Amino acid sequence: MAREARAYEDNLYRLCGDWMRGTEALLPTGTLPLGPLRIGNREMELREYRGHTDSDVVLVDKASGIVFAGGLVFAQRIPTTPHAQIAPWLQSLQAFAALPVRTLVPSHGPVRSDGSAIGETQRYLQWLDRSFRQLAEQGAEMNEVLRAEVPAEFRGWAAFGTEYTRNVAHLYPRYERAVLKGTKP
Repeated sequence: MAREARAYEDNLYRLCGDWMRGTEALLPTGTLPLGPLRIGNREMELREYRGHTDSDVVLVDKASGIVFAGGLVFAQRIPTTPHAQIAPWLQSLQAFAALPVRTLVPSHGPVRSDGSAIGETQRYLQWLDRSFRQLAEQGAEMNEVLRAEVPAEFRGWAAFGTEYTRNVAHLYPRYERAVLKGTKP
């Protein structure tokens, strides 16, 4: 957060103009306690996962089954990946799918009355991982990756034009390096 706070402040200023002048990010001063959490008469639970970032916090309201998924789940929107690690993200989504979800509040996209957006995010990340790995093994350059066929399901999602391009820029070089080194991205 400390490393990127200034960039977020600058970007908000560019987007919002003068009324953002003087706004500064406040960094956390303590550690978030994971596990059971009581707010009023609501029993909640804070859980930590990894993949979208190094620490993805999820809030579960046990009584209602409402799950606030944070950055782990995107609904009908291309995920953002500047800090992503695909393998841990997929592992987190697999564990996350076991939660008793009656209502899912994703990071981006419409609220869902089920956990279907978890599967959407999994399918996209699995396709991305498989596709980038194959293209890297074939020696494709980044421009070729950008022109490669993307399944229609994902092309129709929000932010496809910008976020998919960012996904390629953020992630594809890792796949190229992994192929050159004979390791996993």
